[in-house]
Amino acid sequence: MTTLYQQLPARSVFKVSLVLPLEFHFARAVVQGIQQAMAAHNTEARLRLNQAPLAAHQLPWTFFLHGGSTSETGISQTIAEIETSHSDAIICQLRSERLHDFITTFKKPVVQVMSSGDFPDIPAACSDNQVVGTVGARHFLDRGLRHFAFVGGRVFSWSNIREDGFRNAFDQAATNNTGQNDFTYSHIDITSSTASEITEDLIRLGDAIEKLPRPVGIMAGCDRWGLLVAQIALERGIRIPEEISLLGVDNDQLFCELCNPPLSSVDQNLHAVGQSSARLLMEILRDGGAQKPVVSTAPAGVVGRGSSDLLAVGDEKVAEAIRLIRKNIGSGVNVKTLSHALGLNRRTLQRRFVSVIGRNPNQEIHRVRLETALHLLPTGVSIQKIAAAAGFASSQHMSRVFMQEFNTKPTELRKRLYGR
Repeated sequence: MTTLYQQLPARSVFKVSLVLPLEFHFARAVVQGIQQAMAAHNTEARLRLNQAPLAAHQLPWTFFLHGGSTSETGISQTIAEIETSHSDAIICQLRSERLHDFITTFKKPVVQVMSSGDFPDIPAACSDNQVVGTVGARHFLDRGLRHFAFVGGRVFSWSNIREDGFRNAFDQAATNNTGQNDFTYSHIDITSSTASEITEDLIRLGDAIEKLPRPVGIMAGCDRWGLLVAQIALERGIRIPEEISLLGVDNDQLFCELCNPPLSSVDQNLHAVGQSSARLLMEILRDGGAQKPVVSTAPAGVVGRGSSDLLAVGDEKVAEAIRLIRKNIGSGVNVKTLSHALGLNRRTLQRRFVSVIGRNPNQEIHRVRLETALHLLPTGVSIQKIAAAAGFASSQHMSRVFMQEFNTKPTELRKRLYGR
């Protein structure tokens, strides 16, 4: 079937307008993902240009970058630029009714990224914000914390969804293990927009943070807010990570490294979101529509740094065992070596592990091996060296474990998530 999008005038390129707030890390990472997804296509498409006429989905893509401003002046400028460039399609973050109104009359394919859910009529590629919150909660639960707080803005739907995933994970943990139902939970809202409101916010946030029971795990809805919490804690003499275990979202290296100590953060896998948006647009061009109106991408996990390097375990023997596991994960640590180092028999060690963290020693070793491997996956380290560093017997052994846990091989997961 020939679609509207396949009936474009004959030309040598397909023009895509990228309407994204490029001052933000997430937008630049999404653009990089789009470029990665289209690199091979563009190389092949250029070789086919002498085989005219070509359908729209067969043409090489060229990109026009536009700002993602939500001001009336900024939106007017963006619309004028799109019209002047005679773009064939748009990939954008929809943050205003006016831009949405323009898109509905654009009569060409549009895909939105990092959707807020406010414009469900436009196909979207986005991060799974519910899972982002869940991943953050598990990071704190694995460290034995019992007190938790979320710093976010009620006016932002993405922040609310992340908080839902964050809080629901603790509710589920309490349901699954009645020994872990002594959790406390707090929401701390960020509402500031003007300079005077920011000053008031800093005072209010500081007061709220000081009242939290400690040690507490605080998840900030984004790294910018995480940096704000870190600054407040430093000014008020609250120690990180000893009293506050702090986690952000976005893995924006600039903000993470500005924190003291550096900020741990959930990696949203933004390159994969960008890749998904390009594939979704290509599907619309090729087939005339999207099979799935929303494509959600799971986060890559937590990139651990100093701000959350806390182990809040009441049993000193179990705490020491976990430290030994983390320190020696690449050196063949096992239950026998732990029992010998701690002066406990295996049965006692297992009972105390289960009582304190809900997992036996073997399960904790398995979890840390996977966590270590996933942390190294986006780097340039070879799969063989990752397997050794994570304590697997071989790369084949790691591959079998990945198939059991994630239904994919490490090489395939690395390629899908990071384009390597």
